[in-house]
Amino acid sequence: MKALFIIISSVILLICNGNGINIVYKSDLPADRSGLIYFKKLGKNQLDRSEKILKEAEKEIMEFAKEKEADLIEIYVLDKENGEIPTESQTGKIGFVEILFSLKKK
Repeated sequence: MKALFIIISSVILLICNGNGINIVYKSDLPADRSGLIYFKKLGKNQLDRSEKILKEAEKEIMEFAKEKEADLIEIYVLDKENGEIPTESQTGKIGFVEILFSLKKK
C-alpha cells in the first residue's frame, strides 16, 4: 500500500511539473536581495485562503519563468493573510500573499 502511494505521488508530481521548472521554498532571506523580484498577489474575494492565493501566484511565476527560460524558482514568503468574511460588527478583507522570488538557469 505504501509503495502504491509513492508511485501515485511520483506520477502526479511528474504530470504537474512536467515543464521542467522546479520550485523551491526557502525560509531564510539572503543578505543580498538585489536579484530578487517582489510579487504581491491578492485574492479574488474574501473567501480566498492564503494557500490558494499562493498556488495561483506559483502558476503566474511559472509562466514568467517559462518566458525567461529559467529552470529553478526560489520563493521566499514574506507575508500572507487569509481573507475574512464581513460581519455586522467588522468589515471583511481580501487575502494576500507577498513573496520575493528569483529565477535561475542551470
